[in-house]
Amino acid sequence: MDIDNPYSAPTAVVVDPVSTSQGMEAIRREHIRHEVSLKSIGTLYGLGCLLMAIGSMGVLIPILSGDIEVGQNPMLIIGMAAFYIVMCAILFAMAYGFRKLSSWVKIPGTLFATVGLLGFPIGTLINGYILYLIWCRQGRTILEPGYHEIIRATPHVEYKRTIGDKVAFGILIAFLVGIVVLFVISTNN
Repeated sequence: MDIDNPYSAPTAVVVDPVSTSQGMEAIRREHIRHEVSLKSIGTLYGLGCLLMAIGSMGVLIPILSGDIEVGQNPMLIIGMAAFYIVMCAILFAMAYGFRKLSSWVKIPGTLFATVGLLGFPIGTLINGYILYLIWCRQGRTILEPGYHEIIRATPHVEYKRTIGDKVAFGILIAFLVGIVVLFVISTNN
């Protein structure tokens, strides 16, 4: 600063803490759990995509084999198959976007979660949580385009799974196995 002019601009050099590797690492460590939660949404959309693909095959196989029953409207069945295929593609894109923490996923993720709020009570809880994950401070930070620079600069920062994570994953696997077993039992009867 000029001694003669008290109104002159300061001459100090200010370093942006985010641009340093320590600043980026601190930000990544603060947001790593939230990253995992957002990527988990992508996994849920991927599961939805898989189920839509299975559903579309259930509709397409009778069309392709010519086994449409008398009285069924073939155009309706083709429309249903097209709907399943389009939804499968959208869900795949959503899964990819959330898994890659892409910024574009905020708007379609919000639209899907808002519609999902109508699925009372479980859908309301899950989709309310998805909206929270997208729009809370950490979610907005992670889904900004500049956050990918932080991820690239800090590949050594990893999420450490807790016992609660492992228990929840075990319960989810047991639930999915139970659904498959019930499906197999019901189709054999």
